[in-house]
Amino acid sequence: MKRFIRREYSADKWVVFDFDGTIAETNHHLVAFYNEHIYTHFKCRKMENGDIDKLRDLNIMEKLKYLQIPMFELPSLIRRCRKKFRTSLVDLPMVEGLKEQLSSLKSQGYKLAIISSNRKKNIVHYLGFHGIEEFELVCCDKGRSLFVKHKTIKKFLKDQRLYHEQMVYVGDEGRDVLACRRVRVPVIAVAWGWDSHRRLAQVSQEGTVIDSPSELIAKVNELLPL
Repeated sequence: MKRFIRREYSADKWVVFDFDGTIAETNHHLVAFYNEHIYTHFKCRKMENGDIDKLRDLNIMEKLKYLQIPMFELPSLIRRCRKKFRTSLVDLPMVEGLKEQLSSLKSQGYKLAIISSNRKKNIVHYLGFHGIEEFELVCCDKGRSLFVKHKTIKKFLKDQRLYHEQMVYVGDEGRDVLACRRVRVPVIAVAWGWDSHRRLAQVSQEGTVIDSPSELIAKVNELLPL
């Protein structure tokens, strides 16, 4: 006969961030990184500075098509990006103005974490390099897919003993929004990263896309009041 154990839920409220493009400023360094580590290896389309704005309006599948990267190469692409990212950390600044927002959220009583498709050791190294101490947890997707973030979020909720309304996710891609929708977690889409405001607005609820870190605290307080 099975024994049922009553699950005690936490009262904590978590603001959970994506990493690449949301915390680390990647767009200004993307062309050089891509041409050095992706274009030369996969022999796909070379990226020019003007391509960034075009790519930010596209979804992930459209981005791959634009860059002439076959879908079957995606696992190898993800693995190579994760491997080479660590060597480029010193060139990636933190998104301007975000550090103050993190400190303020923590002082208000929120707990902060990162859920990312990058490698945990890359993120931990970056946080240490930049002296970012606000995050309590760093959790990363398993495997070589860009489409499993909903599973990582679901596991985070279970591990931290949270209802879905006790967390808000902050991410810069349409796939972040879609992942959160699958697990019924509120999401704030930030338009300073890999996807444009127009692209994010296509998949987000009205009023959940922000353009500047200065808007973050008010939006968190609105969606996840203490």
